[in-house]
Amino acid sequence: VPLTPVGGTLYAVTLPAASCSDTPEFYFSAVGDLGTSVFLPSDAPSTTFTASVGTEEEVFADNFESNQGWTTSGNASAGLWERGVPVDLDRGDPSADFDGSGQCFLTENDPVDSNSDVDDGSAILTSPLFDLTDGGTVSYAYWLNDIPGGPLGSGDGLFVEIATNAGSTNWQSVRSYTSAAGSWRSDNIEVGTETATSSTVRFRFTATDASPGDVVEAALDAF
Repeated sequence: VPLTPVGGTLYAVTLPAASCSDTPEFYFSAVGDLGTSVFLPSDAPSTTFTASVGTEEEVFADNFESNQGWTTSGNASAGLWERGVPVDLDRGDPSADFDGSGQCFLTENDPVDSNSDVDDGSAILTSPLFDLTDGGTVSYAYWLNDIPGGPLGSGDGLFVEIATNAGSTNWQSVRSYTSAAGSWRSDNIEVGTETATSSTVRFRFTATDASPGDVVEAALDAF
């Protein structure tokens, strides 16, 4: 099925209809100017991507306007996670939340201290427990910035992990964001494809400022 360019690096395609519980297989190919074809996955069609067809059900949504069980911790000397309306001190922090509800989680939201970014360590935000026995898509918006959108130092970033055992001890990395930008960005994690399914799933978001010190401003919204 040919892809249709829709601007920039984006393409659209309409796939044949599938029934509930089907698992369609697909891959991508491109032909260069000299007639050479390349594939994704590289050994397609021997290996393909798959997708499950079913009914989408939202099991949890959090715009952070209320406390739904997130916890904060960390060893940073400043910049631990807080829930609130961004005060916008124009020092790499967001001027507003992502979804327009008002509040988000962000690293030290001090209205009188412009030097309230993450310092000398890590600030950890941990989710409540989720039952994702059947898998699912976890989506969220995140913020990660320096002054003024410059490169982050070595070891700095926002790191996402998932734990699937009952004790929340088997943490594994699923995302590492290490580029600064003065805008909100969005991402998805596919539980059941990228990670194991489980009835005891937690996520944690760790904003880290490694030595030597740097400005690290992070935020999370629309989870």
